Amino acid sequence: MSEVSIHLSEIEGPLKSGQYVLNENGIEIPFRFRSGQTDALLIIFHGGLNRKTREYPFFQPFLPIDVNQISIADPTVAEDPRLGSGWYIGAEGWNLPEKILRLVMSAADSLGLSKRIYIGASAGGFASLLYSFMDKGSIVVTANPQTHLPDYPNSHFERLRQVCWPSCKTIEEFEQEAPISVSSLYSKLHPANFSNLILDVGFWNVLGHSGSVPPSAWIPWVRTVLSSKALDTDGLLMARNALFEKPLGTLSTQPSHSHAPSSADIIRADLVRDELLNS
Repeated sequence: MSEVSIHLSEIEGPLKSGQYVLNENGIEIPFRFRSGQTDALLIIFHGGLNRKTREYPFFQPFLPIDVNQISIADPTVAEDPRLGSGWYIGAEGWNLPEKILRLVMSAADSLGLSKRIYIGASAGGFASLLYSFMDKGSIVVTANPQTHLPDYPNSHFERLRQVCWPSCKTIEEFEQEAPISVSSLYSKLHPANFSNLILDVGFWNVLGHSGSVPPSAWIPWVRTVLSSKALDTDGLLMARNALFEKPLGTLSTQPSHSHAPSSADIIRADLVRDELLNS
């Protein structure tokens, strides 16, 4: 796939499917875009990379859903061939989060999309939580995300500090200068906002961290967000239940001799219809 170099000012008409590299003040951000029919934009972040088996730039594959999707490669890891995770926080002087957020908003605006859904797992889950926090009104669907990077004292985190943030000599200095803890960010939210949090906890026969939450566990939540007209917790739970848990008519309260559908049946039918049309 050929690559097109662009600046944000050049995204005027609807963004077209293809592979791009955004050049902003010397910072190059590679991304792929695929157009879709659903009135939403999925923003996809990749997790940690094995640099021996995966070359940069790496793009997390698009989801098997007919929806506008942008998959962004983390330019942070390009700073060192041994760096497997950059958590999309960039380096000193980059202001990478602002640049990526401007890219997302420019892409969404060019297509007239108001619904933005951030997606990622593990290190990509950290990024999805970070960028959704910055993008007010957006939604995040994440699987086993890392949340407080000092809790992961591995070689990649230490190398990130040394290579990309060399002025930060301690973890405390690092946390003051860079967004290395989404736990700290979300702890500042008003308690009422936690009513919009849905936790889906389970075991899918994979021990440990990597791959322990398969796509089959979290993609239904993406489809739920795309299909639901209400994006509050109650609306999403009802939509999730209608789409994936109960067959049509299960909760019908109509007498057995009546063929009239219940209100619950009608809601499920509308959701299933919209899902089939968007898939």
